[in-house]
Amino acid sequence: MKTSRAQALIALLAGAAALALPPAQADDHAATAAVRAGDDFWRYANGDWERDARIPEGHVSWGARAQLRDTNSKKMAVLYEAAAAGKAAKGSAARKTGDYYMVQLDLAGIEAKGTTPLQPLLARIAALDSKTALARHLGAALRIDTDPVNFGAYDSQHLLGLWVGPGLQDSGHYHAYLMQGGLILPTPDSYLSDEAGQQAVRAGYRQYIIAMLEQAGIADAAQRAERIMALETRIAKVHAAPKDSADLTKAGSNWRRAEFRRQAPGLD
Repeated sequence: MKTSRAQALIALLAGAAALALPPAQADDHAATAAVRAGDDFWRYANGDWERDARIPEGHVSWGARAQLRDTNSKKMAVLYEAAAAGKAAKGSAARKTGDYYMVQLDLAGIEAKGTTPLQPLLARIAALDSKTALARHLGAALRIDTDPVNFGAYDSQHLLGLWVGPGLQDSGHYHAYLMQGGLILPTPDSYLSDEAGQQAVRAGYRQYIIAMLEQAGIADAAQRAERIMALETRIAKVHAAPKDSADLTKAGSNWRRAEFRRQAPGLD
């Protein structure tokens, strides 16, 4: 087990080291060579990147962090495939890793099961009948899926996200931070802006919701899609703005357990 973890760590570090820039050309820095740092530091530091960078197919953005993640994902896939092909002893870490990976690639098996694996979860959600029951359900589903300090990940696609780290004003103790979530589209403006581009995004998202509901065999897909959009829009209206989420000086508000009853009734 320790060996497997060490190998995975080595692979991750190797992925980080594998991020290489293309060979330098004579005019590689033409975009920034004529720019003085004191005149336009953004172009001085990023002009070549803005000129040359292309967002790869299948990505909505691209940068050093995305490149590292993509490289490591490819390297980890090689490890998973090797674990699956190795046919290690049943019950071993390598066998569990390989089997788990191959199950995710079994698209025919996934399609054959349809929504059956989701039914227990949907039944639990349908049985929620109070704020207290909702709070318990949300609490049971909390996962550490945000990291505003190290990765700039402020929002969760769950209704609430969680980050645990040294206190922002108390580095001697670890604190649990609840993070905002509940939105699938990138920002609150994606729901609230009147710009034509954002309206088109919302229209496309609405059609996507309808398609997912129909594929799941859920009746009244169009009406349910409208209710889903309405709920997410209400959540968007009370979301903190991205610039406020990024302001760590505003994130040091610690709530004692008793304060939840006053500041978030039902979520105590």
